[in-house]
Amino acid sequence: NLIYRLMKAGLAKRILFLVDRRALAAQAVMAMAMAALVVGGWVFTMLGKEFVTAEDEGRFMVRLETPLSYSLEKTDSVLHRLEKEMINIPEIDHFFSVSGYDGANKAIAMVTLTPKAERKRSQQQLQVAVRGLLRQLPDVRGTVSNISPLGAGSRNEDIQFVLQGPDIDKIDQYSRELMERLEATQGYVGITRNLEIGKPEIRVKIDRARAADAGVSVREVANAVAALLGGVKTVDFREGGKSYDVRVRLMEEQRVLPQDVQRIWMRANDGRLLDVSSFVTLEQGVGPNIINRLDRSRSATIYANLEGKLLGEAMPEVQAMADKILPDGYSSSFVGRAEAFAETTGYIAFAFILAIALTYMVLAAQFESFAHPLAIMMGLPLSFIGAFGLLFLMGNSFNLFSMIALIMLVGLATKNGILLIDYTKQLREKGMNAHEALIEAGATRLRPILMTAVSTIGGVLPVVLALGVGSESRQPMAVAIAGGMVSSTVLTLLVVPVVYSYLDQFANWKLIRRIQHHFMAPGAIKGSQGKQA
Repeated sequence: NLIYRLMKAGLAKRILFLVDRRALAAQAVMAMAMAALVVGGWVFTMLGKEFVTAEDEGRFMVRLETPLSYSLEKTDSVLHRLEKEMINIPEIDHFFSVSGYDGANKAIAMVTLTPKAERKRSQQQLQVAVRGLLRQLPDVRGTVSNISPLGAGSRNEDIQFVLQGPDIDKIDQYSRELMERLEATQGYVGITRNLEIGKPEIRVKIDRARAADAGVSVREVANAVAALLGGVKTVDFREGGKSYDVRVRLMEEQRVLPQDVQRIWMRANDGRLLDVSSFVTLEQGVGPNIINRLDRSRSATIYANLEGKLLGEAMPEVQAMADKILPDGYSSSFVGRAEAFAETTGYIAFAFILAIALTYMVLAAQFESFAHPLAIMMGLPLSFIGAFGLLFLMGNSFNLFSMIALIMLVGLATKNGILLIDYTKQLREKGMNAHEALIEAGATRLRPILMTAVSTIGGVLPVVLALGVGSESRQPMAVAIAGGMVSSTVLTLLVVPVVYSYLDQFANWKLIRRIQHHFMAPGAIKGSQGKQA
């Protein structure tokens, strides 16, 4: 009796459908789709992650840092040695260098290369060559990086890592230890920091009691020393439409040695001339050149460029090193490009999910079904194997432009399913069954699907070839779009009809309601008992 009722409800026909040839072909297509998803995910793990691919702009910056004890003249001589070596590089067209930039022990050089078509080596290869020249200079820390879009004064290194804490001496210790670990790890070059502790300084200590007995205050002593040694602005001199500051201070030969501080005379309140050496003592030492702060906390920023390593791999590696070094009370964070990479990844992920949700809601409203949009959007995950696979084969990374390409694929890959399912629905409204409607729609919509796919791929092909200047950063977006369109177009024609047929069966499957009505209805229960009797 139960078998009879199940056969009458249609369950037996559905079970037999799973073993005929059509069902076996459908299952093979679904297995192929699952394999494509798995392979696409595996290829994604093999891709390198970074913020933006470095462009060949034809120019870069060299920063040179000598020990704090170096004078401006000695720093300039080191810069001249580097200039003589860079002149011998044929791909360098010209450069502009400045000594004493941001300190007597620092120098910069703005290097301009010959046009990209006229040189055999890329900008990145030439930067590696210049880094080799910097390593040959003794007692010099140098970095070679792209010029920041914000100007020459802004740092543009790949890694900008900030250590924060209450004690500047501890920050100095921890930052040195982290720099040593980075230097011992392959892939990090041009490691510097913005904290300089070893700056020689003279500390002027004032005996407050003696100064008070002499009739002078601590502020008066400090102002006198600052004015005579550092200078004080007295007046503006204007001539020819230009203005000049007039500063008064001791002559150069009178402010050379630390002991010159004790040779200063100043007047007391009663008009007497007093020798400051009677209540001033000197103490030599070292201290920070600049005390940097971030979020009202003392900090030190470590800069490093990457060579043979991408940002997505370097960030967790640097953070793990810092976590092992820093104790409680000290924190670390990325700034610059690394910080933008972390933030952008989250924003792009949110935009991607939002695009999928909005697309599904629009399709659900258009087709008046919650199931059919799932079949239409199957082209999106099927595009991943093509997008990630072509990125891997072309040697590109997964970066900001690749992420934007995935958002674009939400619409590009879905349009194939829309063309196919929309015509299928029209045919079914005319009386065709699902199988015949899918066959007819596939044959009819094949040409527009291929035309739109080929035109999209052809449109991004010039960017895929990366022939223009600065095209390296945009190439991953075009590569991901082209690869995603190829795989989604091919697989959509096979997978979407199968998924549609399954979802259509499930959407129209009334077996459960039939069985419940047949067995739970009072008449059905009595009839069942009579047959059993």
